[in-house]
Amino acid sequence: MSEFEPIRITRIIEESITKPRNDGKAGSNLYDVPFRLSHNPSKEWIDFFTQAWDTPANPSLAHRPGICGISGETIWLAGTTVEEVERFHKDTLMLALADANQKCMALASRQSAEEDRRRKQYEVHDANVHDVAKNMKFE
Repeated sequence: MSEFEPIRITRIIEESITKPRNDGKAGSNLYDVPFRLSHNPSKEWIDFFTQAWDTPANPSLAHRPGICGISGETIWLAGTTVEEVERFHKDTLMLALADANQKCMALASRQSAEEDRRRKQYEVHDANVHDVAKNMKFE
């Protein structure tokens, strides 16, 4: 993950929204709403996003931790409605997206710095090995 391209939510996948049960039981008017991501997220991004979704800084009154799942390039909110997404969940989605992107950028920066440090160590090592080996005589 040494280079990170921020992920965006590109759209609601309207054609994949599930149907409500509408059987009169509690929550039967709710359904699952999928969102397309700009590209497949890493495991780290998924962990950061899910944590940010489950524990937002300023949750709305309608926030429900645990309803967010990610599969491939799709975020799923389970047991909601598009109206709830519009009124409540969109802001939390955008905050979780920004948080996951920021944390992945910071992680990529740390990993890149560590790779640079390690590469420089190997360069010094290789130069030392070369200097010692070229001056060593066996005859």
